[in-house]
Amino acid sequence: MRLSFKLWPKWLKYSAALAGVVLVLSAGIFSWANYLSPEAKNTRAQRKDIETILKIQRNYEEAMRADTYGGKTPEETLGMFADAVKSGNVDLAVRYLKFDDTGKPDNDTEAGLRQAVQEGKVDLILKIISEAKFSPKQSNENAAWFSVLGRDGMAEYTIILSHNRYANIWKIESM
Repeated sequence: MRLSFKLWPKWLKYSAALAGVVLVLSAGIFSWANYLSPEAKNTRAQRKDIETILKIQRNYEEAMRADTYGGKTPEETLGMFADAVKSGNVDLAVRYLKFDDTGKPDNDTEAGLRQAVQEGKVDLILKIISEAKFSPKQSNENAAWFSVLGRDGMAEYTIILSHNRYANIWKIESM
């Protein structure tokens, strides 16, 4: 069939109308699939959560890399911590404690240390550190355990240090 010149404008109108309908339908389907559907909203929320988690992780890693308070060995860190406690410099002693997820010293451990100092337990802390013996069976390249054994051979006190792989130093995780 040959298109006549008289039919051309009508044909063009129908084609334009059909193209418009296809365009509107395509835009609607695209909008639904990428923005309006529950799945699209859920995907955007998940992406936002992932970005937040990655930002927290980057901040934590930056804090770990910037950390200079700790020794190259667990024993060195314990010695530095003991010296700070002995001199009464609790603010310095706190810096040898392991960081929490925010890149700051763990609040519970810091509060426990400050309370022990306020209660006059500095001598006990120093005694525990001086008597603590390395426990190779519980330790590995990322964690070092020190224990003070009682008369019955059971651990009375335990000190755990963890390795900050970002700055290659050891931090006190718990006492």
